[in-house]
Amino acid sequence: MYNIKLINNIVFDGEIVGAIGRLGDPTDVFLRQGTLDGACAVYSMMMMLMFHGMISREDIMYKTCRKDPPYIKRLKELFVKGIRGYYLGGYTFMELKDSLQKIMPQSISVEVDITEAIKGYNMKAEELHMNIKEHLDKGWPVQVGFNKEEGGGHAVVAIGYTICYETLRLYCLDPARNLPLGNMWNNVIDLNTDYNESERWDYNHLSRMNVEVDQALMIKEPKNIDETLPF
Repeated sequence: MYNIKLINNIVFDGEIVGAIGRLGDPTDVFLRQGTLDGACAVYSMMMMLMFHGMISREDIMYKTCRKDPPYIKRLKELFVKGIRGYYLGGYTFMELKDSLQKIMPQSISVEVDITEAIKGYNMKAEELHMNIKEHLDKGWPVQVGFNKEEGGGHAVVAIGYTICYETLRLYCLDPARNLPLGNMWNNVIDLNTDYNESERWDYNHLSRMNVEVDQALMIKEPKNIDETLPF
């Protein structure tokens, strides 16, 4: 029997996974690719913002309203109109970080961790895993990016974890697949914590393939947003 640690702002009524949105009401969090335009990184980021109570589903599902706070209008201008993808010439995690901090400079602190698996970075996988776990322990979601053994990248949102033998098992919302009714997550990713293994892969249970989790985007110590500010 393993204990599962879940993030704080998660509401589950037995059917739908939600969070308390920016107006203080429950909001349906899960976004399936195709609901908007674009690809996984932006969908995952939007789910993250809902879990942090910074936006509600209605903020991004409808056209800009004159009553929208300035940061909501800017968010939709950047990400909802003509969303780009993840690796194929689209948003990297660093670009998402820079954009979010420009939209909400006084209310958000974003950290991106990238391992040495990506050229130009030197973080060890062990440190990335530790940071992901610590962030989830604080009750906050983590946007996780990984490369597939067969090629190509993907992004999901980790909403909880458990320790299972030599793995850190992440329970994730994956925008590439439907979320079955009554489920709190639709993907499970095992991070291999046997750092002495020479050929060490992580494992994606949904696609049943080896992957390498090489980056994470985390919103740190989120603050209440002053919706009157012009950013």
